[in-house]
Amino acid sequence: VIKDVKDKMEKERTTEEFHVHFIGVSAQMHGVCTWNSEDVKANGTAGVASSLYTWEYNSYDESTMKKLESKYGDQRPGFGCTTLAALSEEGKLNRKHDRAGNIGDFFVAVLLRDKNSHKMSTQMANSFGFCKGKEWIG
Repeated sequence: VIKDVKDKMEKERTTEEFHVHFIGVSAQMHGVCTWNSEDVKANGTAGVASSLYTWEYNSYDESTMKKLESKYGDQRPGFGCTTLAALSEEGKLNRKHDRAGNIGDFFVAVLLRDKNSHKMSTQMANSFGFCKGKEWIG
């Protein structure tokens, strides 16, 4: 799907009538993936993202949870930042990757060639564990 939409946008960008100023994407928080912004610019989707770690990822130990809760407040297994912390503790994060988000965030990064012009919604930030109410904390 990502490739099809990206190809369509690339084709449309070459026409004079292409005037897109805003794209809204709705995606569910099924997990977290990481990617390198430069690789997305250069290669699109071809092998640039990590695996998608879903909310079922359960390699959390109690000390990791306590560290996160002391810094960010309420955390739960399945939150994106909780998963990233566990992956970091396990040495499973690709150090070349400079971006993280859900599959919707990756989709937008590919569409926009990762130009830093997209932002995670408050709803998604809540499910990621980076919000308390409507306030960003991460």
